[in-house]
Amino acid sequence: MEPTSDNQMELKYLITGKESSQDEEIFRKIIQETRRLEKIVDYDVAIAIPKKRNYRYFDTFDTKLAEKEIFTYIGPLEHEGISMSAREREHDYVLTVKFPTADVEKREEFEFLIPAGTEFYELQPDDFQFWGPLKRVKQAGRNMSLQEVIRLEVETHRFNLEQENEQKIQLALDQVTAMGPFNIQKRFYELEIERMNGTERDLE
Repeated sequence: MEPTSDNQMELKYLITGKESSQDEEIFRKIIQETRRLEKIVDYDVAIAIPKKRNYRYFDTFDTKLAEKEIFTYIGPLEHEGISMSAREREHDYVLTVKFPTADVEKREEFEFLIPAGTEFYELQPDDFQFWGPLKRVKQAGRNMSLQEVIRLEVETHRFNLEQENEQKIQLALDQVTAMGPFNIQKRFYELEIERMNGTERDLE
């Protein structure tokens, strides 16, 4: 297991209509229209295969969930702009922590790779207390125990924006089903724009 670190920049937008019943219709329409595009501005559009991924988010024990705002759940860490999550990938898992920066549109991001074979839903953050970024999270949470506060099932549709066959930006259109304690559940839709090999100007 080797920790990696990276400072990435991403922007996220919630996809909503005038009525909540329109949200999925708008989401599907954006996917359909984007698939028809060969270019966005000066970037070639490459379509990735849709995928489903599971996420687990952690916060300190006294996290409170508001049913109507489950997609922006408020816990002591999250309230400070810090997030701690475990994410399933195709061949492994990754722990991710993010910290706020002076720029509200940027967060400092660190990842710790975990090989497949680990039981995803038995993975506990406290098992990785030796990892420096996790120590920072614990300190920010007054060394309280980190607990799973929410699970996400994500259906993602990704589009790579390329120049000269080099990926600059990735667009992800995500249907997210969030599940919290006491059978709280909500579905919502997001557009995420993430800088890959591109510059801040590419993101803009």
